Amino acid sequence: TSASVRLSDVERAVPASRQAFDNTGHFLVAFSSISQSFRRSQFLNGYETEDVQEGAWGSAIIGRVFSLGRGGQTMWYLGAQAEQSRYVTSDVYLFGHVSAGTGFATKRALYTYLEVSGLGHWRMSDNLVVAARINSQTAWNWTAFRQLVLDFESGLRGYAANGLSGDNRIVTNAELRWFPGWKAWVVGFSAVAFYDVGAVWNQGIGVQSARFHNAVGVGLRFHNLKASGPDAVFRFDFAYNMDTRSFSGVIFTVSQLFSAFGSHQYRPPDVLGSDLDLQ
Repeated sequence: TSASVRLSDVERAVPASRQAFDNTGHFLVAFSSISQSFRRSQFLNGYETEDVQEGAWGSAIIGRVFSLGRGGQTMWYLGAQAEQSRYVTSDVYLFGHVSAGTGFATKRALYTYLEVSGLGHWRMSDNLVVAARINSQTAWNWTAFRQLVLDFESGLRGYAANGLSGDNRIVTNAELRWFPGWKAWVVGFSAVAFYDVGAVWNQGIGVQSARFHNAVGVGLRFHNLKASGPDAVFRFDFAYNMDTRSFSGVIFTVSQLFSAFGSHQYRPPDVLGSDLDLQ
């Protein structure tokens, strides 16, 4: 069992930019449980040997959000989060996560949020792995400013920064990762072929009416063999935008776009869905 207290005192220069839970305080209590075990594996994200978690985590959240004036809203709040991961066979790993929360005020639901995500991998051989993930974020009854961006940073490679945005978002990525074992000094090499698909849409529009955008491409990875963790990977991706039917240039950053496995970690109780992408 854990509890959190938070206060938000904000004055927005533009009234239309008011965000959910501005000028409120909250007291939330969570009842949580976690179980986990580990399996060691290599050539999932890089050359290092990694500990892959298997297990589950769950949390039920209840509490009160109260107004601090200047447009703050008072409500009761309920939420829940659940995760599970396991190797379903010796070569196939799956991880799933669900978060849902909503406020209640004068018999009305406020700031209802649902997030569903999953990822996994299939080891085809010692040096060849298929990794994939999906993430969906949907809101209802959201009467404040809300924005999620769909671009190369959020998972749709080949699309301009901040080019697409909406209240809701879904992104799926699939990668074929090849680790040939080639090394030069303190650098290891790997290659990737990928397919990305995603959509953004606003409240009042079903996901079936949203326009989906697609990209395909290849990438190179340079792994620092003297370091560990996400920052030990330097990533170069060459993406083909299937809307414009053109290559968008080279994406260079550190870390894989996503990990081939998930992790179960404690999180303090909080309202869900309030994170935004701000340009």
